[in-house]
Amino acid sequence: VLANVTDPRHSIFAVTGLDPEFDKGVLFEFVEKRDRIVFKAAAQSGFTIEKEIIFLPGRYTVELKQTIWNNSTQARDLSYRITGGCGISHLSPQDEIYVEVVRNISGKISNVNFKSIKAETVWNGGQVYWVSLKNKYFSLILKPPVSFGNVFSNPISNKELETGIEITGLNIGPNSSITQDFVLYAGPNDHDMISSLKLGLEDSLHLGFTDGIGRWLF
Repeated sequence: VLANVTDPRHSIFAVTGLDPEFDKGVLFEFVEKRDRIVFKAAAQSGFTIEKEIIFLPGRYTVELKQTIWNNSTQARDLSYRITGGCGISHLSPQDEIYVEVVRNISGKISNVNFKSIKAETVWNGGQVYWVSLKNKYFSLILKPPVSFGNVFSNPISNKELETGIEITGLNIGPNSSITQDFVLYAGPNDHDMISSLKLGLEDSLHLGFTDGIGRWLF
């Protein structure tokens, strides 16, 4: 089980901070299609959000095409967070040392163990290429559009960690919309498999100071 959470506000692809009405848990309408599900909800403030979640047969990736409409007559600032990983199982107490957040911001890859994150933490400093929540065997890796600049991590219990990305500083004109595409990898820590996706995610299998010899062994 790679994503098991009870609060939908922490589920994969959950959006917070866009509008208080959405944060309270507005109900989405949805339509099921052959390879995708389309969710849509509107707030009284004029924001409408549509999430088209696309499942790819035979692959561990899920695509999200997200469109946000500003139906008001005024330009609006666009700031929100989207969850990429939460609820990944720890397997056993002995494996907790392998649960970590790995991130690539402007080409710089860094990692931190989940036990070191005691409170909500935000990392910034450039363009976010991806953020990964991983344990010993599996990873949840979110790759955003180029406009995202921050990575956040938030402990939701003493055993669970939420990770994702946030966007600030965008502006959406009146009666207009913006569409952003995301990719989520949810699968095993298999270097060849992740590399074959051609998404630049293989460095998420961060091996620390043993990276060089580790790659050779892979």
